[in-house]
Amino acid sequence: MSTNIIVTLPLDFESMTKLPDSHAWTLITTDLDLVATPDTVPVVDLLGSNVASLAHHACETCGYVQVTNHRIPSDLISQAEIQTGRLFSLPTQQKLRTIRSPNGLTGYGLA
Repeated sequence: MSTNIIVTLPLDFESMTKLPDSHAWTLITTDLDLVATPDTVPVVDLLGSNVASLAHHACETCGYVQVTNHRIPSDLISQAEIQTGRLFSLPTQQKLRTIRSPNGLTGYGLA
């Protein structure tokens, strides 16, 4: 029995001069376009009611949400931001050492 493993390599952004079409967002201009401001970012209070439906609606309609009352210490959030910055500032070749497998949930690669 043989197993075929397909690995999609991330783009080499260091040598690219133009954004590939596969990574360009389509500009949608409708009356429903949202600009993220403190007044338009959906807020889901984890201590409130209908948390699941509110989060689902926010993610489906605009793709982001601010979560309150999550009880995650602010210093832990700060450390996560620092470590994320460190990861994304690494050279591409170093990030490729941890490439995500096709069905994997962790590792470097395309979302």
